[in-house]
Order: sequence, then C-alpha cells, then structure tokens
Amino acid sequence: ESIRTLSEKLVKDINLEIFVVDNATNDVKYNELKSKISRLDMNFTIHYLASKENLGFARGMNIGIDKARKNKCNFVICSNNDIVYRESIDFNEFVYIYKKDPSIAAIGPKILNPNGENQNPYMIENKEKINLKKLIKQKIIFTNPIGKMIFFLFGYKNIFFQKRKKMVTKEDFSQNVYALHGSFIVLTPSYFKYYKNLDPNTFLYNEELILAERIRQKNLKMFYTDKLTVMHKDDSSTNEMLGKNSLKKINFILETAWKIFLIKINFYWLEVKEQEKQHFIMHSKMMILFVPYKKKRIKHKLNLKS
Repeated sequence: ESIRTLSEKLVKDINLEIFVVDNATNDVKYNELKSKISRLDMNFTIHYLASKENLGFARGMNIGIDKARKNKCNFVICSNNDIVYRESIDFNEFVYIYKKDPSIAAIGPKILNPNGENQNPYMIENKEKINLKKLIKQKIIFTNPIGKMIFFLFGYKNIFFQKRKKMVTKEDFSQNVYALHGSFIVLTPSYFKYYKNLDPNTFLYNEELILAERIRQKNLKMFYTDKLTVMHKDDSSTNEMLGKNSLKKINFILETAWKIFLIKINFYWLEVKEQEKQHFIMHSKMMILFVPYKKKRIKHKLNLKS
C-alpha cells in the first residue's frame, strides 16, 4: 500500500530509487509482493533486498541505506512500510530545505496517525540536563539485572496504573527540533559525512533518541517541515508480530526502552567525561599562564631588597 499510494501521489520530477528490505523473508510472500508491485504504473526503479533473519528496524534499514549509498543516492528516506500517502507530495522539498541550511542532517514531515494526530516533532527540545551525580546514580542502579527489574516495574506502573495523558498539541510549524519521529526520516549528505548508516543497537522503537544524540554530538540539526504530510498506520508491524496490547508486546517495548536508556547513559557519560577533560585542560592552561607571572613579581621584590 505504501508503494502504491506513493506512485499515485508523488510529484514525478525527481530521480528516485526505492529499496524494499524484507525482514525474515518468506519466499511465497516475497514473490507475491514483487508481483503486486510489478503491476503498478511507476517510473522509478525498485530494488528488492531480502534478509532470511528478522534484523529489526535499524539493521534492516542499514541494508537498504548501504545499498542506496552504493548506488550514489545523496538523500536517503528511511520509511516504515505502514506509511501511506493521501495527498500530493514533492520530495524535492527536502532537497530545498537542505540547500538553505547544509548543517541539517535529518528532515521529517508532518506524520498523521489514524486519529489525525501529528506525531512530529517527536521532541522539540531535550530538557534533560546532564548531571554527573545523576549519571553516577543511574549507572550504579540501572546497569545490572536488579536495576533492569526496577526499570520494568516503573514501566508496568506507567502502562497499567497511570492515567492516560491527553494528546498535547504540537507546535505545528517548520522549525529545528531535537528529535523527529522514526517512521519517516530523511537523512541528508551532512549526516553521511559522519555516519555510514543508523546505529544498529535498536530492534524496534526509540531509535529516534539515538539518532538525535548522534546528530547533536556533531553540532548538526534536525528539521521538521509542516509543508509535507504522510499518514502512519501506527504499530502495524509490531501488532502483526507480537499482538495488539499483548503482554509480549509490552515486554518487548520495555526491553527496548531499557536498552535505549543504557545507550543514553553512555552517551551522556562520555560527554561529561569530555567536559571534565576540557575543564582540566583549561585549568592547566590558566596555571601555566599565571605561574611565570608570580615568579617575575617575586624576583622583582628580591631586586628591591638588594
């Protein structure tokens, strides 16, 4: 459905290649998919990339990204298979945005879920302050099997006992943001100056925060544009694989969230250590500057006494 609606709504004046990555390939379904797509009226090339193993989101995407980069694609759109297009869309807009500001490493459009709610931006700004004491506590408490159990208990509490939060209205205008929703992200040439592909440590869910940290650490930007819109049939892959609202799905989400939490701790830990290192270097430089000055004054006083 994603490719079919794209072929109907895409503005054709663009050089486009599509890479379909089939995780945990089933030969019958794979051939059926190829047959359906071959009957569509399209003027762009489609590549089929099969994986016998279910590699998850990031590693599956990396198969497609690596092939796209090998084919000299400068911009790569990482899209879920449950993204559909209900209105005309011009991918050239992503190129125009990048050309205006080459420090933009990733771009995301308006993403509407089945209820019509906009899922972008995923996070406008990161309000979490990096604190050394807090990081030490988190490393001691959570980076062990008991800490994992505590993390899961808080997760169950939030899912089963906490009142559902009302949908917060997004600041729906084009702007730089901290994190974009992972169901549809455009990676620009600036991203590929520093990274080959996505971080392979996630299977599904929460890859947005790792990508946001990668981009922030290189002093690059994420940009949300309200000029383009796609539809997201939320969680269709996980519902098919794990069952909607099942305990298996909840445990899967919490397991992934815990792994992402550990990765974030390591990100911030390395950053704090780097800050402490820079602080020590600056302090050392100041000592070097001031010590000769003190020696000169002492020598001058001695000369006066003589």
